[in-house]
This record gives sequence, C-alpha cells and structure tokens, in this order.
Amino acid sequence: MININNPLLQETGIVTAPNGKEYTVIYNATSGAYIFKRPDGSISSKTFTDSSALIAYINSNNPLLQETGIVTAPNGKEYTVIYNATSGAYIFKRPDGSISSKIFTDSSALIAYINSNNPVVNKSTVAVRQVKKTKTPTPKTSVATVAKPTQTITPTSSNAVVVPVVAPVVVPTKVNTTTAAS
Repeated sequence: MININNPLLQETGIVTAPNGKEYTVIYNATSGAYIFKRPDGSISSKTFTDSSALIAYINSNNPLLQETGIVTAPNGKEYTVIYNATSGAYIFKRPDGSISSKIFTDSSALIAYINSNNPVVNKSTVAVRQVKKTKTPTPKTSVATVAKPTQTITPTSSNAVVVPVVAPVVVPTKVNTTTAAS
C-alpha cells in the first residue's frame, strides 16, 4: 500500500482523460517512477518511467467513446455504432447491451459486418402435392336365416334336449377388388 502522505511522493499535476475522468499524477522521488491516483481515490500500482508514458496509458484506457447511430440489421436487430475518438476505430453494442471486441477502421466495414452476420430468416416453403383420398373397399355381407321348425316339440323328461337358440348368421361374400385395365 502506498502512503500518499509520504513526503517523497509529489503530486505533479492532473491529467484529464479523453472520457473526462481526472487522474492525479504522482512522482515517487525515491524510485524515480510515476504513478497515478484514480478518480475514486485509489492509487495505481503500475509504475512509469516518465509522465508522458503515464499519460499515454491513461488516455488509451479511457477512450472517448461516442455513440454515432443505430444500425438495423436485415433480421430486425438494432446495433449501436460506437466511435472511439481516441483511436479512430469503430465498435458496436449488441441488442443485449454487450459490446463487441471486434474493431473496425470505418463505419461502412462495421455495417457490412453486422448485415452479413444477421441475415433475414426466410421460412422455407415446401411444395405439397395433393393426393386423392381413396376408400378402402368394404366386403359386402349377406344375412342368411335358418328356417323355423315345422312341428312343435314339447319337452318331457325322456326327450329333453337342450336346443341352442339360433340367431341369424352373417356370411361374408367375396368382393372383387381388381379393376379392369383401361
């Protein structure tokens, strides 16, 4: 932990980063190195041999980012184009809020990239051939009846016979399922 009250640490100035944050430059007379104090008051442990290297580090890590517009991809998703004024490069923010790490040298290359990676999704169509529904032939049936007995039988103990009740019998007839060739 660096003691900022050490008389060998001298605040030499304030650097305003491209994004507007202010950093205090501190010179360590014992080591001859430069460090900096962040806007939140914490001290960087990274050391620099001169103040210009420290300023370059602060500027590169605090770029001025400018949202320049919205690109609507072919699939309808919207992306925010961000210009890094510090480096002159373009990046983009996705619809979910995450920022792409892919860097573009100009906005047209970024837009081409977004469009090529977000094509319109077409529902594919399939041709459907209509098929005529045919009936499965049902076999014809006919009903045969059994004639009734002509004489009445009175059962007695000597001639008792169990006679089943006769119901109509269904007899299927064969159906010709082949058709004549035309």
